[in-house]
Amino acid sequence: MANKQSYLGEFEYFILLSVLQLKGEAYGVTIRGQLKKIIDRDVSLGAIYSTIERLEQKGFIQSRKSEALPERGGKPKRLVKVTLLGSEELLATKDSFKETLIYKITQSVTVDQKNFKISNNLTKNSLENIKALNFNGVKRSNHIVAIGASTGGTEALKKLLLTMPDDSPPIVIAQHIPKSFSLSFAKRLDELCPMQVHEASHGQKIKQGNVYIAPGDLHLEVVHKNGALFCTLTDSAEVNRHKPAVDVLFDSLLEIAGNAQAVLLTGMGQDGAQGMLRLKQQGARTIVQDKNTSLIWGMPGKAHAIDAHCLELPLNKIGKSILDYAALNRDEMREAL
Repeated sequence: MANKQSYLGEFEYFILLSVLQLKGEAYGVTIRGQLKKIIDRDVSLGAIYSTIERLEQKGFIQSRKSEALPERGGKPKRLVKVTLLGSEELLATKDSFKETLIYKITQSVTVDQKNFKISNNLTKNSLENIKALNFNGVKRSNHIVAIGASTGGTEALKKLLLTMPDDSPPIVIAQHIPKSFSLSFAKRLDELCPMQVHEASHGQKIKQGNVYIAPGDLHLEVVHKNGALFCTLTDSAEVNRHKPAVDVLFDSLLEIAGNAQAVLLTGMGQDGAQGMLRLKQQGARTIVQDKNTSLIWGMPGKAHAIDAHCLELPLNKIGKSILDYAALNRDEMREAL
């Protein structure tokens, strides 16, 4: 069986959500009906079956073909019966995959067809077509970028980080992701991106050209000590129903807000909105992903509603905006806000 640390795309999550809601076993056509309830749109059986094949390769499900009774005068239909694997491993504990998926189910009704297509297309586009941007270098020491994301964020982060050159300012990330996937997600990004990508560790020094992703079961904070920045991991209570929480990460930057940028990408709920507002009030530059390119405009939409943002940008413009601002000196940054 494939390793369950395998990285999952958003559409794969939705297929697993559907199977889980159907008590772990269902035919492809039944999954299609359940999927429509979750994302409020029709999806072709071809797309569902190809996704099932990927999930089977990753060891999350097993499938078998069966003959369905033909319609009048028609030929027998080939259906795929799907069974969710790993019930003990994935579904048993409070912090399990099941709880994560159930939470997504309750939130996923806000996905609209247009934005779902945009996000799903990110997995189809050739990575070779995304190139790192030119950059003139960071003008201020300890300049840092903090990013928060949830549903749709894994693909959005991949597309964003592919544009960031290896001398970019350091980036710290709180992505809502199950703890069993954060390390493999970081490793996958490290293979693809010019910057070095890590799952953050406690006490790790934050350096230019590096990305630090919060582990899926710990809060990530940034500490300024002896003229340098360090990652701090805490196993405290959930905030906004999440651990890691974006608000926790953003709040840790308040003391150095004048030398920070905060970004909210696609995601459900409102985690990060209040923290972004506090950062903006302390002099940070803040960016939200726009509605048209967000799978779910929950977190960035909430930040926008409370005027926590300095800029609202499509995903493909955020990387350049981050770099342009990072290349400014102290006075130029103040003028740019």
